[in-house]
Amino acid sequence: MLCSKKVCSKLVAQNDPNPFKLITYHNNHQNLPLNYLRLLDLLHQTSKPSLIGSYEKCYDDDDVANGHLSDSPSEYSRTLISGLHKFSIDILRSLHNFESKDSSPGLILSPFSIWSALLVSYMGASHETDRELRSVLGLNNVPKHAVGMAYQGLRFWYQLKRNVSLVTKETSKKQAYFIANKIFINDALTLNDCIKQHFATEAESMDFTSNPGGALKAINSWIEEETHGKIKDLIPPGSVTQRTTIIIANAIYFHAEWYNQFDASKTEIGTFHVTPVESIQIPFMKLTANLMYGVSEALRYFSMLILLPDASKGVDSLVRQLKPSHLEDVVANMFDDEISVVLPKFKVEQELELSGPLYSMGIMKLFDPRFADLSGFFQPASANKNGKNKNTTHELQTKGITVNSVVHKVYVSVNEEGTEASASTAVLIARSGRPAFPTRFVVNRPFLFLIRDTATNVILFIGIVRRPYE
Repeated sequence: MLCSKKVCSKLVAQNDPNPFKLITYHNNHQNLPLNYLRLLDLLHQTSKPSLIGSYEKCYDDDDVANGHLSDSPSEYSRTLISGLHKFSIDILRSLHNFESKDSSPGLILSPFSIWSALLVSYMGASHETDRELRSVLGLNNVPKHAVGMAYQGLRFWYQLKRNVSLVTKETSKKQAYFIANKIFINDALTLNDCIKQHFATEAESMDFTSNPGGALKAINSWIEEETHGKIKDLIPPGSVTQRTTIIIANAIYFHAEWYNQFDASKTEIGTFHVTPVESIQIPFMKLTANLMYGVSEALRYFSMLILLPDASKGVDSLVRQLKPSHLEDVVANMFDDEISVVLPKFKVEQELELSGPLYSMGIMKLFDPRFADLSGFFQPASANKNGKNKNTTHELQTKGITVNSVVHKVYVSVNEEGTEASASTAVLIARSGRPAFPTRFVVNRPFLFLIRDTATNVILFIGIVRRPYE
């Protein structure tokens, strides 16, 4: 999808008024739509006695206000995704405030990756640390057991989509989307049974005390493998020590070809206006097609939205004014038309330290050893059966445990074939009428882009491109 001051539109692989109807599984000549929210409700009905009961036993939510949403997982999931939308814009704006704009090639991040890692932190947080994370992540009025269940449902949905695509061979085009979280915990501590139960594939004990170097190498190798070699050495040397307690890692990899590919033979060098007084020469891709003013991934479940601000306003003004409701309005008011697209090739690799931006957003206790409370990650002393080499009390075991840093590394490449992205984390005017003649959409100045899942509306990647391919 692309958006300009005058026109916004989107190429879609199928016209369907239901924005959540994404996959059709063919079996005995019957079409069975797989709907994310309906699937969650079905899982809720079939597994409530065991799954939901176990979550409720783990998280009593005494500190959550009464008047929760309904027991429908789809309602909780909508709230989670709504919170993710707000977090995505907030973290972009916070990082934008820290950005050195004069020399920056841009600002690229995966809000879903960052949000997912912080959500896992939230599942082990208590008291004020819990409340701060809940507020910033947009989880207010959702009981913690429902957060855990809805999040696991979201991850199950992505796994299901991937498996169905492989089985049905819906498209011959290259496609891949993976996300993985993992908690690496010092093996001198006892992980809470609830964390082990509900994040079983995402928790691993590791010898930080006697072999911190080996632990560092193992964690970086896991991240590199999950991102297909795009993210290397996420955790820098010396970061893992004998005092390291927990490392929460998140890896996300995305690759898909354009549904309508750009012809590489038509790519030409052109002028990109970095600022009113500075310009650079870069390769521009060209495509003319009967689209809804944009391009969609062959995967059909993902789309790229490009917001090109008016030249007199600039991308910084766009970021300062951007709200989730603006994005919803843009998508809702797009229409089909013949478009000539001129889009720069771009590739950005970036490493971000997020402690400062997250602190400015309101996550403060997590980074303060005087107040951080991550006791929910650890087994209470009364239930610890391996007490000989463990701390004797839950208080001693969890005292002083805090987050030292949050490191986020991102790789995004857009060329004639499609988009590849990895991470280990304005005035928008949509025209309601059609132009009389084919419209040119020329992205020749700094712009904002998003890669989002059209099934769940999750924003996978978001970024500002100031100096593409410089």
